[in-house]
Parts: sequence; structure tokens; C-alpha cells
Amino acid sequence: MDSTSLCFLAASATPNLLTFRWGEAEAGNDDAVFAAHAMRALAEAEHHVVAPHELPPLFADPHVPEGTEEPYPFARTAARTRHSARVLAQRGSRRHLAGHGGDELFTPLPGYLHHLLWRHPITAIRHVRGYAALKRWPTWSTLAKLARPGDVASWWRTQANWLTAPAPPRRRPVLGWGLWPLRAPDWATSAGIDLAQAALRRAAEQAQPLATDPGQHQTLLVLRTYAAHYRLLARLFSEAGTELDVPFFDDRVAEAVLTVRTHEHAGPWRYKPLLAEAMRGIVPDEIAGRSTKGEFSADIRIGLHRNTPSILESFADSALAEHGLINPDAVRTHLVTPQPTTTGAFALEALIGCETWLRTALQPTTPTRRTDAAPTAP
Repeated sequence: MDSTSLCFLAASATPNLLTFRWGEAEAGNDDAVFAAHAMRALAEAEHHVVAPHELPPLFADPHVPEGTEEPYPFARTAARTRHSARVLAQRGSRRHLAGHGGDELFTPLPGYLHHLLWRHPITAIRHVRGYAALKRWPTWSTLAKLARPGDVASWWRTQANWLTAPAPPRRRPVLGWGLWPLRAPDWATSAGIDLAQAALRRAAEQAQPLATDPGQHQTLLVLRTYAAHYRLLARLFSEAGTELDVPFFDDRVAEAVLTVRTHEHAGPWRYKPLLAEAMRGIVPDEIAGRSTKGEFSADIRIGLHRNTPSILESFADSALAEHGLINPDAVRTHLVTPQPTTTGAFALEALIGCETWLRTALQPTTPTRRTDAAPTAP
């Protein structure tokens, strides 16, 4: 919905619109249905859909570095992104508008319920009961946690103290001052965990909220986190000769969204209602009123099945293991053991990004010789 909204906005501004998307590996994914609606409505535009078999599988080329500024956060799609950027450049696209940031802006995290419970308790209870029906939240324990939001420092200390605890049940809201609960993966060593806990406790000493409202704080935190991530993504497009533009991360767009009271565009009843209302009359109603979300676990399973050998090879002489941070045997066990869900793929993605970054950062660099320097005697 985010990218489609940009397509319709761009169509009114340029006669040379090229839309681009990846095909779906999962037959039950209905993204194609809504994309077809959009393509018919944008009859003057050129449309390019890359079939799944034409794309590199997820987790392809896990050894390819993406720079040394920080670990690349989207390791599982890096090969696809490079392929997409080359395709766009070959089609003559010099600027690619992408809908990244739409999820962060238009699906507020549940922290907004803290202040809502105190200011408008009846409305807050309605929201919690709606989420309980939709996502199976436990109603009474959720309300109890909402009544005690704590502060930013206590949130960071809790993450340090609970770093080795079992992951919380999936049917629990992300309340408080963070984006998700932090847990050490199975492959982390004791030394690595000690370093992480020390860093989290130092963060607690310096932590300051980005807003007094936990919900507003969460929105600002997720924007600041992912804006930096997508800046790294933009480099892959730039290397192919195409500029990546992500308008939803523009300051003016974020400020406009933040002026709307969060509970008025959050809740379990509609999908991204603020964006849908903003696009009324621009995006067809059958798209703006969508109530489903595409599911991509099939892509993850296929990618892991095809690329497990190359991932294992990447960790055969792991730089992270050499520094005592991970146990490579635990990584191997995770990769060769059937997983009940695809949630572990996200921790694996972060691990691959860290491994590739550290390998690249440790490589010796050749100093650049100044051309204006006086020659030295042999």
C-alpha cells in the first residue's frame, strides 16, 4: 500500500512512470491481486514484474561485503536488491521511489496505549479488547503493564537483566520504551553476552526519551533506526546508477504524521487508516481499503534451503568466533535443524551482517599516496 500510494502520486507528476515489484513465491499471497488493480488504473505507466525464479533467492551471497560503516541490516535481500538496482538502471530509471518508512509511520507501535489509558481509559480498553480479539493479547495483563510504563532507563536495564531469558510469548504487545525485547541468540558466547549486558547498562545511564509519550517515543525511535538502515540500502542502488528516494522518511512527512493524535490512526480495526484517508480520491478504494497483508515465509524457506551451504562456509572461519563472540557449532546446529517458524531468520540475518562487516573491517587497507608529496629517496 505504501509503494502503491507513491506510484499514484508519481503518475500525476511524470509521464514516464515505471513501476517495479518482485513476484510472489507463495501462491496464497494476494499482493498480486491488488497490484493488478493498480496496474489497470495506471494504464499509461510501464510495469515490470520480476518473477520469483528470475530473482536471486533470499540469503544469496552471504559473504559479499556491503561496506564498513556498520553491519548491513538487510543481508537476506542484499543480492535481490543489487539485482533489482541493475535491472532498474538498465531500464533507464535514474530515480526509484520506494515505500520504505510507510510501516514505521502508519502502523504505530502499541506504546501509544500507555498515555491513552490515563487520558481516555474507555477508548484504551476498546483498543486493547480489539487487539485481544485480533492478536490474542491477554487483556488483563496488558492493562496491568500499561498502568506501569516505567522510564527509558529502566527499560534498558531490564533488557540487560533479561538478555539470556527465554523469548517472551509471541502473543504479547511491545509496550514500554523499546521496539522489541532484546534476547541473546543461542550462538552467543558468555563473553559476548557479558559485553552486550555491559553496553546495555551503559545505555541505561545515558538514556533520554525522545518524547514524554511512550508511543511518540517509539515512533521517533523506529524512524531514526530505520532511516539509517535505508540510507545503507540506498548505496546499493547508487552503485548501479539509480538514486533511491524514500519520501516517507522525509522530515516534513514525518512531522505531518506526528501532528495526528496516535490513537486516532492506530488500532485493530483498519489497515493504515491515516494513509488510506490521505490517498482518498488518488488511490482506488479497493486498494486503499485493503484489509490483508502479503506473507513471505515461503521466500525465506526457499532461500535458506538453497543457501545454507554457503552460509555454513561463511562461518567455517568466522571472525566473530575468532574474537570469542559466537559459537560456530551453535550456528551450524541452528542452520541444519528444521525450524518450526521463520522467526529465527531475522537473528540469522543480523548475524550474517555482523560477520561480513567484521571481516571487511579487519582487512588491511592500502594507504592512498598523495600525488603532491615530494618523492623520497630509495
